[in-house]
Amino acid sequence: MMTFKNYDDASSEILMQCIHRALSDLLGNSGAKAIFYHLDIDEKMVNLNTFTEKLRQIFGIGARILEERIVSTLSHELGVRPPRRDLEFGEKVQKVLDAGLKKKKKRKS
Repeated sequence: MMTFKNYDDASSEILMQCIHRALSDLLGNSGAKAIFYHLDIDEKMVNLNTFTEKLRQIFGIGARILEERIVSTLSHELGVRPPRRDLEFGEKVQKVLDAGLKKKKKRKS
């Protein structure tokens, strides 16, 4: 499993909001809160590798559906295209965040 690189607080907050929104869309707000509880993960900050590992322990192959929704939600939020489907979840998240940060920097220029 790849190591998730660190982003600034704003990027981490966007990621957490998108994770929560994606889980809420699929499982309802109570379901999302239950997942965060069972994953023993703080809703304010998450280690993506730990999150992915625990999500897959609970949902098995079904975790991929949740992962895809998270990537889709994050891509939409940042206004970038989702990355290739053949990448691992962590790689997809990194690509979307990097593209979103790059786009944000271009707008400031």
